[in-house]
Amino acid sequence: MEVPPWDTGPFESDEAYDDLHDLEEADDMATALHGLMSGLDAEAHLYLGDVEGPVAAACLVACRVAGLTPDEEWAAEWLKRNPFLADATLRRLASSVLDIAMRPDDNDLYDLWQTPEARERWLQDLDVYRGAIAPHTSGAGARSDSATAVRHRRSPDRTN
Repeated sequence: MEVPPWDTGPFESDEAYDDLHDLEEADDMATALHGLMSGLDAEAHLYLGDVEGPVAAACLVACRVAGLTPDEEWAAEWLKRNPFLADATLRRLASSVLDIAMRPDDNDLYDLWQTPEARERWLQDLDVYRGAIAPHTSGAGARSDSATAVRHRRSPDRTN
């Protein structure tokens, strides 16, 4: 598959692409996703290259839970090829990964965006997935808006 040009979305980096494709050989995809996301240390500085894969995995868990289809074709195809059960443990871990990735301190991914507008677009993209995992989230920390949510299509065939 041809690697697309990258932008601000959670599936738009070489690291996310590579990390998720490395999981394709796993016998138990839920366990493999858990392993990828578990590698993110909330107490450590987040370096580029270490966070993109776990974030993409967390977003795929959100897609599975909410029946969303990622707007990146390769990620949508990955989700179709790799069934997994997004149980409560996997959902909690995915939510935690997104919370960690969105923190502004000690985070190269957060600092990557050269303009406030690009950072805001990235945070809004991630918030769509956060909302899908924890729909009860509101108030502080809830940043989703309908314009961003429209970018992600509902999938009629979800497995969760």
